[in-house]
Amino acid sequence: MPDLLDDDHLEQTAVVANSAMNRDRRLPAYRRELGFDPVAWLAARPGPQRWLDVGCGSALALFEAAEHLPGNTRITGLDLVGYFRGTPKPGVELVTGSVLSWSPDSPIDLITSVHAIHYVGDKLAALTRMSS
Repeated sequence: MPDLLDDDHLEQTAVVANSAMNRDRRLPAYRRELGFDPVAWLAARPGPQRWLDVGCGSALALFEAAEHLPGNTRITGLDLVGYFRGTPKPGVELVTGSVLSWSPDSPIDLITSVHAIHYVGDKLAALTRMSS
């Protein structure tokens, strides 16, 4: 059996650091894949909200979401490749980095990930970091 790659090397492989696959996801795909509407969920909560999307791809869905959320909502899109497209919106921060090493500067109210965790070598570590 071949040796497994460590996370740093795995993240740089052509499969994981793919700049084309799943990059054009829009907001309806989030609703379908997650089984709920993250925009409605955030909008229904009082006060400022923070949303982190791990593996946000091009961030097109996050830009769409920002148009429907109160101005005090902060959205962070985290993607390993940073292949962001579209017109940046106020309240949307895009970060190129790994879920295994990046940390937010304050608590997050909602964390989503659509078709991204399966690219992480240590999934338990990723989910543990996301939930903490």
